[in-house]
Amino acid sequence: MKFRPLILLAGLTLAALVLSPVLRAQSETQVEEAVQVFKVDGGHSSVLFRVIHMGVAPFWGTFNEVDGEVHLDAETPTNSKIMVTVKADSVDTRNSGRDRHVKSADFLDAENHPDLKFESTTIVSSDGKIWNVKGVLTARGKSLPVDVKVMVTGNITDRGGNHRVGAEAEFTFNRQDFGIAGGGVSDEVKVIVALEAIGV
Repeated sequence: MKFRPLILLAGLTLAALVLSPVLRAQSETQVEEAVQVFKVDGGHSSVLFRVIHMGVAPFWGTFNEVDGEVHLDAETPTNSKIMVTVKADSVDTRNSGRDRHVKSADFLDAENHPDLKFESTTIVSSDGKIWNVKGVLTARGKSLPVDVKVMVTGNITDRGGNHRVGAEAEFTFNRQDFGIAGGGVSDEVKVIVALEAIGV
């Protein structure tokens, strides 16, 4: 009789070992089912950047080609993920000569590093509308951590039955950290990314 508790404990331990992978797989499946994938709509998304020119005045430019995906879990935002890719060659400063200079090895080196990328690593929702996001920014072939503030701007089903979500993200980085060392503008770069994405 005195061995029965030990036998029972051994049985429970064995059951836990057998069921643990099954329960973990079920949990992961539930998370995957809760996450919806959205494709960034480049035609309705914008990427802007700001530097200070010669220490005098703010100057804004844009990137005209943006792509990516948002993996959204509306109920549990920490399960979500944001991935954005911008084509360095699409930089637009409203001056063709200046655009060529920004694309050159002095700045973005677009020929050798055609993509600028951001991928989230951790998402924390503060009130449902504002997300504090930690992620990795890759520019000129170098990847470094950045903190991003994301404001959720919309979540609708359009007249065509497409599920659309929108967000605006803002962050700053030091271009020298990425080897973007051309002169004449501030080291600090402010970036605003306005995304619209469609469910797939």
